[in-house]
Amino acid sequence: MAEVEVFHPADLLARGVVLIDTPGIGSTHQHNTTTTRDFLPQCDAALFMVSADPPITEVGLEFLQEVEQHVPRVFFVLNKMDLLRGKGRAEAADFLRCVLKEDGRTDPRVFEVSARDALMARHSGDQVAWEASGMAEVQRHLVDFLARDKMEVLQEAIARKADAQLEESRLRAGITVNALTMPVDALEARLQAFDEKMAEAEAQRTTATDLLSGDRKRLRASVEEAADAMRERAHEYFEARALHAMAEAVRIDEEQVLTHVTEPMPATFRKRWRSS
Repeated sequence: MAEVEVFHPADLLARGVVLIDTPGIGSTHQHNTTTTRDFLPQCDAALFMVSADPPITEVGLEFLQEVEQHVPRVFFVLNKMDLLRGKGRAEAADFLRCVLKEDGRTDPRVFEVSARDALMARHSGDQVAWEASGMAEVQRHLVDFLARDKMEVLQEAIARKADAQLEESRLRAGITVNALTMPVDALEARLQAFDEKMAEAEAQRTTATDLLSGDRKRLRASVEEAADAMRERAHEYFEARALHAMAEAVRIDEEQVLTHVTEPMPATFRKRWRSS
């Protein structure tokens, strides 16, 4: 699934705002980062969320630079402030501001919030707790932004997108012109080199496929060999248990013998599998 659309009654959304909650970056799933990057050109503003634990990383700063290339307005939100107390809260906010300034931003505004406390305040209807969470200030700032700066930002976003389209068209035209003006011999040489690289890549892919196929066959053969050996040892072991149970029984009770044989089966197979 590429996206999930959620409907929620909110004054901010009633003003025509569309909120996009993108996945985090730098996760083990590369498609999360790719999805986030694909959304950037569609955004007029971004809430750049940073956690107080841990603080912003080099990867986060690199991604922030990419965000600022596409998005006209970026607001910084420092979340999880409920995890910090007293001096630690101020130190976390000061650290983020310092990092942002050193990275080239003049007097960046940082909103200190606790999304956890804000959610609890909303559920309980506690306006005092809502204000204390910091989210009330973020909401007011977004409303002011919509009232005062939205048209300016929209024009800037349109200009950026137009520039990007023009740059893409210019690059395509340049490639076409170079291809048309290139001597036929040079063009044929490049085409031949391209075909050779493609053939080389296909050969490498075939080799890799053959190696993987061989590894699978060897692994399957190894597993089957181990399974055969385990079955043989298990047959001897359980046959011995059955004979022992019948030898000690006053009378042959088939159900009792079967129980004597089957009860230790799971533990026995696990033990033999680990040792094999």
